[in-house]
Amino acid sequence: MRIFSYLNKSFQYTFVNKSALKTSRKLLGICSAGLLGLVTLVMPLSATAQNNVLFVSSNETSNLGWNGYVTNARDAFSSVAPTGTFVNRTGGLSSTTSLASDIASAKLLVLTTVCSNTNPDRWDEVQAALMTRPDLMVVSFVDGSTVGQCPAHLERFTTAINSIKPSSWGTITATPTTGNITANLNPQSLYASTFQGVLSTIEGQYWGRMSSVPSDYALYTRATITSPIPATTDDAYGLFIPQAASNGGNGACLFFVADASQFSTTIGIQPTQSNNIGKAFYAAATDPAG
Repeated sequence: MRIFSYLNKSFQYTFVNKSALKTSRKLLGICSAGLLGLVTLVMPLSATAQNNVLFVSSNETSNLGWNGYVTNARDAFSSVAPTGTFVNRTGGLSSTTSLASDIASAKLLVLTTVCSNTNPDRWDEVQAALMTRPDLMVVSFVDGSTVGQCPAHLERFTTAINSIKPSSWGTITATPTTGNITANLNPQSLYASTFQGVLSTIEGQYWGRMSSVPSDYALYTRATITSPIPATTDDAYGLFIPQAASNGGNGACLFFVADASQFSTTIGIQPTQSNNIGKAFYAAATDPAG
């Protein structure tokens, strides 16, 4: 445990020390390697997650279009999950059935919500995992539409983000926003190189505009961030929080996009865009090089 404690403190220092950050950019971005490898060594086997890729969504069967978002997202991630690891809990976020055991067995949790009703108890289970699972990667697409339950879902997940973000960050806000968007990969992002070849832009619609996001951790933005680089952006479409910075090193690694419409059959070139999202985010979350 002494080794793990020392390395975790080192990661924390790298995060808050700007000069160290610039010389250790990829080190900070580690989700699944290095730090988590040491976790495996020092934690009892029963305390480590299995290798499941867990897909959880809101129940959107009452709306054909929204259900299409969920279907395309599920198909995109099931196609990249290793054989035998994909666990399908479509509609599970709206269910009365607990997700706790499924989450406990997951290495990667993919969450997709559109605008239908969800169950607060299931949200609580997701947030608990975000706050307490350093061995878990979470990739979340929460639609930022202005209709139905979308604003409530976006607010709920933004609250979860603020519960795990570093104390040095300001409060993250997300505003439901109408209209089409071509979100650009942020070249200043610590993960830009991981996404560049597969997903340089994302076509979406009715999204959540995130504010007070540190520029290094804004993954996609509406307008490209250029020099001089601001400390934060108020135009973020996606962000990430590396595991070492999540809830003081006690939380999960998070990739978050405030939109689910990018999985619509009528937005972008489909299924190419959906499949590329699955490939890019799965690769980033599980890349041994960070």
